[in-house]
Amino acid sequence: MKPFQPTPRLVLLLFRAFEVSLLQQLHHNGVSDVTPSHLNVLRHLDNRGMKISLLAQDAALSKQLVGRIVKELVEKGYLKISPDASDGRAKFVCYTEKGRSLIKAATRIVAEIERNYEKELGSSEYKRFRKQLTQLTTTHQKEAVTT
Repeated sequence: MKPFQPTPRLVLLLFRAFEVSLLQQLHHNGVSDVTPSHLNVLRHLDNRGMKISLLAQDAALSKQLVGRIVKELVEKGYLKISPDASDGRAKFVCYTEKGRSLIKAATRIVAEIERNYEKELGSSEYKRFRKQLTQLTTTHQKEAVTT
C-alpha cells in the first residue's frame, strides 16, 4: 500500500505529469526548444502582453529570473520586448507570431490531454472532479494571493 499523499502533492504530481505530456507533444509537433521554465512564464503572459514586473508577480518569480527567461524566449523568437508606453523605464513583453503559434498549438494539446483525462475517469466523474477542484481552487486561491 502506498503511503498517504496530501492532496496538494497529488495535484502537483498531476500537474507535473501534465506538463511532461504537453512538452512531449510540443516536441512531437516540432517545438523542441521550449522548457518547463519557459512554460512557467508563458502560462502567465496575457495575450495582449504585459510589463515584465507584472509577469514576474503573476508567476511568483523574481523580476531577474523572469527577465532572463523572457530574454531566452525573445532569442528563440517567441516574444518581443519594447519600452512600456506608460513608463519608459519599464519593459513590456508580448508574443510574436511564432509565440502566438506556440500558444495555439499548446492550447490544442491541452484540450487533447483534458479529453484523455475525461476518457480515463469517465465523463460524469471527470465533470465532478473538475467541479470539486474548481471549488477548492476558488476558495483557496484567495489565500495564495494574500500571502
